[in-house]
Amino acid sequence: MEGRHCTFEVLLQDFKENLEGAKYISIDTEFTGKDEGGFEDSVEDRLSLMCDVVEKCTLTQIGITIARDVDNNRKISFSTYSVLCFPGEDRKSFECQVESLRFMRRAGLDLNAWIDDGVPCVTREYAEAHLRYQSQDELTSRCGLLRLWQALCDAQKPVIFHGAMDLLYLLRTFETARLPRSPKDLADMANKRLPFIYDTSMLCTGIPSLQAKPQKLSDLFCSVQALYTRAVHEGNSQRVDMIWEARTMERYKQALFETARQHILGDPINEPKRGDPYSASNSHRKSQSGLHEAGFDSLITAIMFLYLWCLLDTRLQEFINRLFLFKSIYCLNLAQPNKTDAFFAFEGKVHVGSVASHERDALTDQISRLGGDRCFYRKIDETQVMVFVRGNKEESQKNFQQLKNNIPKVTWQGLDKWRKAMLQKSGRRRSSVAESETSLQSLTSTSTPQSKSKAAPSPPWRQQQQQQQPQQQ
Repeated sequence: MEGRHCTFEVLLQDFKENLEGAKYISIDTEFTGKDEGGFEDSVEDRLSLMCDVVEKCTLTQIGITIARDVDNNRKISFSTYSVLCFPGEDRKSFECQVESLRFMRRAGLDLNAWIDDGVPCVTREYAEAHLRYQSQDELTSRCGLLRLWQALCDAQKPVIFHGAMDLLYLLRTFETARLPRSPKDLADMANKRLPFIYDTSMLCTGIPSLQAKPQKLSDLFCSVQALYTRAVHEGNSQRVDMIWEARTMERYKQALFETARQHILGDPINEPKRGDPYSASNSHRKSQSGLHEAGFDSLITAIMFLYLWCLLDTRLQEFINRLFLFKSIYCLNLAQPNKTDAFFAFEGKVHVGSVASHERDALTDQISRLGGDRCFYRKIDETQVMVFVRGNKEESQKNFQQLKNNIPKVTWQGLDKWRKAMLQKSGRRRSSVAESETSLQSLTSTSTPQSKSKAAPSPPWRQQQQQQQPQQQ
C-alpha cells in the first residue's frame, strides 16, 4: 500500500489494524546520503561518521512490512507499506549526495512526487516543545509521520533491519535532531523505543556458508532463499508457508520475479546501462525491478528474516540487538555496547593481504579457488584484501600456509598490526588503540555472548508444536 500526503490517513488506519496481530516488522529506508567509512574505523568513529551524515541528510521513503501469523500459526502473511516522507517544519534545509540522488532515480523514485506529496515528519523532541498546546486537529496535521512511528513503537514487536543505517535515520527523523555519539547512549535511546531488533546482515554471519556472501540485499536474499530451500528439501529445516496480502501481491509479485531473474542472469539493476541512465526506457526498466523501492526492500528483508529464523532456530537469540556495520569488522551492539565483534560466530583467524592494484583480482580469484570452507575475503580497497581463514588454531595455520604458498607476491599482516598502522596513518579522529585491540582479540573466539535481558520469540513451527503439546498429553 502506497502512502502520500493525500492518502496518509487511510494508510495509517490500515497500518494500525494490521499492527495488532504482528509477529514481527521489517523496515527499509531510502535517503539522500550515506557514510563512507572503512575497515579501519572503530565502532565509536564509525558511529560518529554515520551520525554526521544522518543529521545532515534526510529520508525520502520508508518501507514497512508487517508479518502476521495466520491459519493457527501454520502460515505467515505479509502486508507491505511504502510511504514518501519529506522534512517537516522543524527542518529548514538538508544535504543531498549526488550519487544518492542518481541512485534513487535509477531505482525509479519520483522526486517531484516526493517534494509535492511527501508526508511531513517532525521529531518527537520538536513536537513536545512546540506543538503540545495545539488543537487535536492541528496536532494531527503537523505531526504527520510521527504518528505512524509512535504506533510502531507502542506495538513493542521485533523489528528487522538490513544494516544499521536505517535505524539511525529513523531515530534522527522521529526522535531528536542530535543523535548521541556514544554507543551506550545510542543503545539506551533505541532500546527505549524498539526493544527487540534483528539485522539480517548480522544473522548471516552465524551461518558459515553465508559468511562469505556479499551483503548486498538482493544477492543475499537469493543466497539465503537457496540455502533455506535446500535445507527444507533435505529435512534439515521446517517448511513455513507464506501468503501475501492482495495489495502487496499485486504491487510486488513482478518485482520478486525480477529479483530472481536478475540474480540468475547477473544483470545488476543498480548499474546504469550505456547511454542516458535516466531515459524513459531505462527508468521504466529500473522501477519495474522493484529493488531500492523501500516497500519492496522491506518485503524481501521480512522474507529473508523468516528463512534465517528457520535456519538458525534457537540460535536466533545470540544475534538480538546487534546491527551489522558494512565494510567493518565490528557491529553496533545495542544489548551489550562493549561486545562489538561482528564475526563473533566465526572460528578462525583474520589476515590482511596487500598487493599491487593490478594483481588484486588475481589474489581474490585464488582465495575463491581454495573454497569457502577454508577461507573467504572482503575487499578493503584497490590494493588490500581482508581474508578470514577458517578452523581452530592448527587448522587455520595450515590453511593460511597453503594460501601463502599458492599466492606469492603478497604482503601479509595480522589484523591487529594492520589496524594499528591504519590508525597511525589516518588523519581522522580515532579511539585508542588499546580499546581496539581488546575488541580485535575476540574475533578469534568461538564464544557467543547471550543477551540476558531479552528473549527471542519462538519460530513459527515451534509455537505450533507448543500449542499442540497439551492436546497430546
